[in-house]
Amino acid sequence: MTLSNAAMLEISELSTKAETLARGNPSDKAVASVYLGRIANIRTTGLSSDETRARYSNALNESLGRETTTTTASDSYKRAFHRYLLCGEKPLNDSERRDLLAGTETITYTEGAQGGFLIPLDYEKTLFTALAQTDEILSDEVCSFNIAPTTTLQPQIVSGYDLSTITATSILETAQQTASSFPSVAGKVLRANITYRVSLAGSIEAEQDVPGAMAKMARAMGVGFARKLGADAINGGGGTGIPNGITNGLSSVYSTGSGKITYNDLSSIYFSVNRVYRSSPKCGWLMSDSVYERVRNAVDNQGRPILDFLEDREVILGKPVYISPTLGQVGGSLALNSTIVFGDLSHFIVRCSKPTIARELNSATKGIEFGEALYVGRMRMDSVLFDPSSGSAPPVVISTVTS
Repeated sequence: MTLSNAAMLEISELSTKAETLARGNPSDKAVASVYLGRIANIRTTGLSSDETRARYSNALNESLGRETTTTTASDSYKRAFHRYLLCGEKPLNDSERRDLLAGTETITYTEGAQGGFLIPLDYEKTLFTALAQTDEILSDEVCSFNIAPTTTLQPQIVSGYDLSTITATSILETAQQTASSFPSVAGKVLRANITYRVSLAGSIEAEQDVPGAMAKMARAMGVGFARKLGADAINGGGGTGIPNGITNGLSSVYSTGSGKITYNDLSSIYFSVNRVYRSSPKCGWLMSDSVYERVRNAVDNQGRPILDFLEDREVILGKPVYISPTLGQVGGSLALNSTIVFGDLSHFIVRCSKPTIARELNSATKGIEFGEALYVGRMRMDSVLFDPSSGSAPPVVISTVTS
């Protein structure tokens, strides 16, 4: 039996899903079996699920004495319009459909719910790539950075165990089992009401004439978000509308000598963190670019480099270095101090919502009457450093780099 194009497409999509789920747990494998059954049914009938439902609808209409539904010119117009909205371009073989505008003599518009209409474009990947490139703390490879599956967040309590003290006990045969609370330590609450916004303006004509206009806006918004989110994730004081930054509440455990960094400085900072946290896959250093330069320039009394840098990798004592511009420059004409953050960065939790972008045509600053639109990007974020030891054996420490 000849398969329709829609049937071939659905078989391909179901095969991909089934292949992925077949490698999962028993529940996933059961779902994969269902997908395989649907593929077999499609091959038998030669019709996709949508085509089968359409034929059922026609048969039901015939049984009720009604006219069957067929594809009309308006359906093709609708498909062309949807392609234009999603892709931003007109297929080469499609002629311009001027009759879509028949009867329209003036531009009419409405503002839309909550300040505008959401643009159906996937710019999340570009935005979060720009976040990580601007401030490395905003990356799931550095800390416990996660993105909620929706544009909203729910409050969440951070909890866990103090791994620097937890141990087993030996018991007698007649001893009773006693269990501690689960989890044993609760931290601060990740809030859901801290919202950030980036606004960009552009002419409506530019949407069509500027190549990759939306990709460029997504990149710009990502950098704009990163500069503010990164600053709050590092230095946020935890007040109303402000996240709890990683440095919030930490007291310096060590201060380097003035004007230089020695091997003893780095070793003292390194061993101020319990070994169980130093062994974490996400244990690393956070410092500004100027502090890292000072580390690279550190020499002994004979002028030889203290640290070996293989293939120019940003690694100190086997732990990766992440550059955070928010930690501030050190030295210079103002003789400023800076800081070094070191430890298990997986204990620093950063939670973001999915970003949205709204295209506003009737705002106080930009409007359709001027041929302009305002693009407003929004997202939510909160962060907190979780110390299960309450300061006795912190997973993350901060040290002063003296100017």
